[in-house]
Amino acid sequence: MEESYISLLSLGHSNFYITKTGNLFKRKGRLLCKVKLFNDKDGYLVTAIQSNGARTSIKIHRVVAMVFLNASVNGKEINHKDGNKENNCVENLEIVTHKENMLHAKVKKLLSMGEGKRGATIDNIEAITIKTLIRSGWSTKKISREYNVPNYIVNSIKTGRTWASV
Repeated sequence: MEESYISLLSLGHSNFYITKTGNLFKRKGRLLCKVKLFNDKDGYLVTAIQSNGARTSIKIHRVVAMVFLNASVNGKEINHKDGNKENNCVENLEIVTHKENMLHAKVKKLLSMGEGKRGATIDNIEAITIKTLIRSGWSTKKISREYNVPNYIVNSIKTGRTWASV
């Protein structure tokens, strides 16, 4: 089965074409050459393309959604139904609100939690210890001083805003 190529002219990129599976091609003379894609810091497939003298970074899933779902994605998010950020097939994408996207990520267990979360300043053992001390009546200020942990982190644990998974 041959893939069909749709021009990105409507997005301002006259020499570029995309397929329903998320493959990006650049016209070089009479040939279509596949463009190399990279993972960004969040795991999405991206590339930088030069068009009309300007270099632009594009996320492939957003381009597929704009072209094949015929929708504006401004202010919206593109959800990967299967949770795989590299599966940019149009059938795997849907346009959603941020709230819907977060709910999907929670249900599919795609969110990093605890010490696996980027920027975590304490580990699971420390969080469990802090929770135990809170339950036994220690003040957040005392825990913060004794364990050299910022007070806002202890308060976040106390209110259940963070570290609810331990």
